[in-house]
Amino acid sequence: MPLSRRALIRSAAVAAAGTGALASCTRGSTRPDRSTAPPPTSAPEDPSSPLVLGTIGTSLGLEAMFDKQIAIAVGEAATDVNIAGGVFGQDLVLLERHTIADPGDDLADAIAALAEAGATGVVVSCDDDVLLAAMPAFVDAGMAVVSVTSTSMSLRADDAATSGMLVRLTASDRALAAGFAESAGTGGAVGSVFYLARDTTSGHSLGAQLRRVVEPAGGTYEERYHAGDQPDLGEPIDAALASGAPLVVVSAGEETSALVGALVAANTGPDGSPLRELAIRTLFYGSAAPGDALPPDTMRSVTGTRAGIPAPDALKNIMLRVDPSLAPDTFDFAGQAYDAVTLLALAAQTAHSAEGTRLAAAIPDLLAEGDEAGSYAEARTLQRDGATARYVGFSGPLELGEDGDPASAEITTVSYDEANTVASTNDVTVTV
Repeated sequence: MPLSRRALIRSAAVAAAGTGALASCTRGSTRPDRSTAPPPTSAPEDPSSPLVLGTIGTSLGLEAMFDKQIAIAVGEAATDVNIAGGVFGQDLVLLERHTIADPGDDLADAIAALAEAGATGVVVSCDDDVLLAAMPAFVDAGMAVVSVTSTSMSLRADDAATSGMLVRLTASDRALAAGFAESAGTGGAVGSVFYLARDTTSGHSLGAQLRRVVEPAGGTYEERYHAGDQPDLGEPIDAALASGAPLVVVSAGEETSALVGALVAANTGPDGSPLRELAIRTLFYGSAAPGDALPPDTMRSVTGTRAGIPAPDALKNIMLRVDPSLAPDTFDFAGQAYDAVTLLALAAQTAHSAEGTRLAAAIPDLLAEGDEAGSYAEARTLQRDGATARYVGFSGPLELGEDGDPASAEITTVSYDEANTVASTNDVTVTV
């Protein structure tokens, strides 16, 4: 195994010191001349205090759909880190989870409490507006923030006060839009898109990115937004079909089934066949199989989109031991949540520091190059052997760009059968 850079430096220092001692003897000196010998180097010391992490979830909005799963994954990742030896030779400390229950919660008090308890990193899954408003407080507290659900480009706007402290593990709206726009065309060309979405920051973000990709390429783009989970199934559906767009993208929650059902029904002729070719793509929060909630064969023209790769059996088994009631298709974002804790722990070990700025700065390199490691234990073994570890966890291969968002990430596309249940899944790499 090749020597690490640190080992090479140490070896060079020893060799240089030995050469200096030999030269002094040939000059007849009774004491070695150390005036030109470099000082000896040693490995950086780990902090004496443990790594302390916080975790923030929500009972509000679309993100609440997967809050239980995310909370379980975060806790199990912390347990596995500690089973593997912890961080700095001590148990990683995971503070009690803060769950947003009030729409007016600005997180300032929660962040102050985390800081007082010593947290320097936090795993977050909440609405993008809430996260955007909270970032200045996170930055002031010196906390590295790893979001497992955020996709909105508002977090990367020039006036977003993230200060390099925000890392996101789910493909951004910019990457998703590029993939959707290409799927609307033929031969890789960008086609026309009609967009139906909730009236939220995240909903508008994806819409803006779709327009950004589609219109300059010569395609047409139209959109309709609805409030909450009560979409208009009249004019927006008629407009989508009248647009002639070969692709309708639906960014919604539990109302996704109603939107899809209305689209397919309006596109069905008297003989039961489609009036025209129409493909429908659904987002993370609306990709669950509706089963008998819709007429048979409704989902044949639909492709669901899920974050990361399909949850492997290892992750499912870990989580089902905690909560056997979890449904088979409710593991969205669990991989990212588990990986967020693992990456923060590895970042601390790599940086020999628990400082939030150093944690955030160390995470991208852990996903870039090196010998592949699928767990915290494997990565630590490689690091102790002087190798560089590239962490590839439950959410699949990730590569972060300069802004801290995935420049390349895995998503899962889902197809459905006549019974409106999942027929197959496929891993797709999306890039910015």
